Amino acid sequence: MKQWKWLSCDVRVLAFAVLACSAPAMSAQQVTADIVGTITDAQGAVVPGAQVTAEDTGTHQKRTITSSASGEYTISELQPGDYTIVVTAAGFKTVTIHDVILAAGDRVRENAPLQVGGASETLTVESTSPAIQTDSSVL
Repeated sequence: MKQWKWLSCDVRVLAFAVLACSAPAMSAQQVTADIVGTITDAQGAVVPGAQVTAEDTGTHQKRTITSSASGEYTISELQPGDYTIVVTAAGFKTVTIHDVILAAGDRVRENAPLQVGGASETLTVESTSPAIQTDSSVL
């Protein structure tokens, strides 16, 4: 009988440990999203130092970053919503990407191929977000 009493106690301790360890994981649901991409020129060469601005069209809040030496950019922890992305770089036309829709947990890729021209010239692109997220292994 004592053997069953210890087994019962061990099961309760194990159940408590499992629940206690899983609570932080359950509350760590992602509520923000990311936009990532690569800035290139017309020949496909990367463009470092480009200014990338994401503006929430509902709140008009803006986040601006600079592309890396490899032309990559990441704008993290954005609130879900509809965004417009504006990319500028010296010697290139400004690129505007409209209708970038973000939901919680998304990691959307928006590459921006720049064309040679003045900054006062603008190239407008309509976003066509894929049905699947190729920048993340999360389902």
